[in-house]
Amino acid sequence: MPQPAFRATAPMAWEMSPMRLPGLAAAMPASRAHTAALHCIDAAPTDALFIDDTPGHVATVRSLGMTGHVHMNTEDTLTRIKGFLRSPR
Repeated sequence: MPQPAFRATAPMAWEMSPMRLPGLAAAMPASRAHTAALHCIDAAPTDALFIDDTPGHVATVRSLGMTGHVHMNTEDTLTRIKGFLRSPR
């Protein structure tokens, strides 16, 4: 059974694990993969927070208009998630 491509962890906070989208042969940090993921969940780039420990992956999503955060430690990442969820979009 295929794993779900997305799991909701909080309103408009999504975890892509792993990136499996039907009919899409793209891997991160390909912007095509992120655009397809947003389309699958019917979300605008401004509705998404992307967290990764690779600065290049985060730069890719930022170029698409998504909010990106480079994970360095749990405390900073949790603070960023909370701030994102509280901010108006």
